[in-house]
Amino acid sequence: MDWRLRYKQGMYEITGWIGGSRVRGDAAAMARLQRASAHYFQRPDQDHVSYDATRTSLSGFSASLRADKNAGRFTLAGIQLSTRSPGFDINDAGQMRSGDDIDFNADIQLRDTQPNRLVRFFQFGTSTVAGWNYGGVRQYARLSQTGQITLHNFWRITARAAASPLAERRPDARRPAHGNAARLYRQRAGLEPRQRACRVDRARRVLR
Repeated sequence: MDWRLRYKQGMYEITGWIGGSRVRGDAAAMARLQRASAHYFQRPDQDHVSYDATRTSLSGFSASLRADKNAGRFTLAGIQLSTRSPGFDINDAGQMRSGDDIDFNADIQLRDTQPNRLVRFFQFGTSTVAGWNYGGVRQYARLSQTGQITLHNFWRITARAAASPLAERRPDARRPAHGNAARLYRQRAGLEPRQRACRVDRARRVLR
């Protein structure tokens, strides 16, 4: 079951869903399901779920709740919390990569859609995503910052940066840190945009 509630002609919106699943079968089939990559109940490093070779059914639920501010001159925002319980499984009817998830995301955008003395348009945003399993172990985390300014001559400047504190603590999850330092281009009707991008990482700076 899902729902969507809209206020002030869609400026504010609340959406969500809730559902459940129940899989039944013989013990051998349920054992394979528990060991499948969507569950891994047999893992020795988790104690909030357990593998049971005699189980003949598996039940779970999924739910989500989200609130958004979709319009406005100065601000946009959204926040969401969703979950899939360890026993939730719909792979017989569709596709599900994993259960045992609690996911959170939120963002806010500050902007002005009306030109002013200095710029034609600007927007700055902050967003974050994070996830945990039902044992309280954080699976991922990311914080992002974005910015965009459009000048009166239609030159546009954009910048983006992101950080993942979980990757800094887990050697197996490390990835090279990188971001778009700046992007500047000018676009006119009927002309291809001329673009110069500068990528910055921890080790070197490349201008192209």
